[in-house]
Amino acid sequence: MRGVLTGLFLFFLVSRSHCQTYFDEVLPLFNYRAMEAGFHGVNAVQYLVTGQNNLLEVMGGIGPGARITSEGVFDYSWVLPEVAGFVSLTERFYVQRDNLRKRGVNSFNNAGNYFAVRTIFSQPMMRRYYFGMEPAAMVNIHYGIQRSFGSGRGAINIHAGWGYGYSLSQGQGDDYPAVGFKFQWKLKKDTATEKVSSQ
Repeated sequence: MRGVLTGLFLFFLVSRSHCQTYFDEVLPLFNYRAMEAGFHGVNAVQYLVTGQNNLLEVMGGIGPGARITSEGVFDYSWVLPEVAGFVSLTERFYVQRDNLRKRGVNSFNNAGNYFAVRTIFSQPMMRRYYFGMEPAAMVNIHYGIQRSFGSGRGAINIHAGWGYGYSLSQGQGDDYPAVGFKFQWKLKKDTATEKVSSQ
């Protein structure tokens, strides 16, 4: 819980900061690559625009493992030094991005509020029997908020929703809270952002 509250505090602190000049327009969604770090681990991400207000997020990295406990609860959390490799696909459905302009918030880096459906496959990287982490598949539905900061290459994201996790080794699953917080750094500033920033 402390980590969630810390994430919320940092998110609102950054999203309210004025370290970036505001421009009176809403940029369209863009394809770009970035590195991310947060509650979920460390990963590379590729954003692919699939519609005017839709975005596919393709992720791969290292993060927490998953397991079904003896009580039948799906546990998707950090149990160091156990780590897991993961791949994830997320389809975002943005809502009312024009409100960013009305509130004086930048739309760089695919900023906005959205609903999303995410699928995750997790595979333990350290086969230590006493940690009990297992290959798992997960799906969740969440509401997310992404905001840009810095010189147009940074972003911060937070989301919350509901998910279902399934242990591929035990053949059983359970629901889990889908809560996330992460920082992002774009590997290359997109051309449109550079043009706007130079005005």
